[in-house]
Amino acid sequence: MDSANLRDMRIQSGLITISSIGPSSLGIHTRSTPGDSTWFQGSTAIFIPFRIAEPFVAINLWLFNGSVVNGNIDLGIYDVRAERIVSTGSTPQAGVSAIQAIAISALLLKPGVYYMALAIDNITARTQRTSTGNICDGRTQGLAQMAAAFPLPATVVLASLTTTNLPIMGLTLRSTV
Repeated sequence: MDSANLRDMRIQSGLITISSIGPSSLGIHTRSTPGDSTWFQGSTAIFIPFRIAEPFVAINLWLFNGSVVNGNIDLGIYDVRAERIVSTGSTPQAGVSAIQAIAISALLLKPGVYYMALAIDNITARTQRTSTGNICDGRTQGLAQMAAAFPLPATVVLASLTTTNLPIMGLTLRSTV
């Protein structure tokens, strides 16, 4: 995609960032104030649905890290068929209690439903998170997970969610978050 088209896409879209707790994703359906939590199961990925109403160009995937950074993370975007569109690949978790943004090649997402995905290779790493209230709430909102998903695979088999913790993460069309 050339820079003129990328600029035009940015101007047309009112969205700058899509996050796991914003209106394009779960929004007001979370039930707690953000906090800090360890990752619930090593090498397990969580998949958070989001909807795009108009074309969106993503250039960064990001995660709000917690008070302990450890090991590696992999952020990605999947289509509604659970096929990977993009992934950051195994990346060292860095930046205590800070947003870690990882650049990707400009990716045009057309209107539709997608999943943002996060896998962490250990259980001592911490992320900033909110809560779905209970596991059933998360399941009815479309949240899913997959065990043994580090690094993020090309195709996933989505399984029922087993945690109420929802990492604060997302994608953005800016180079900074």
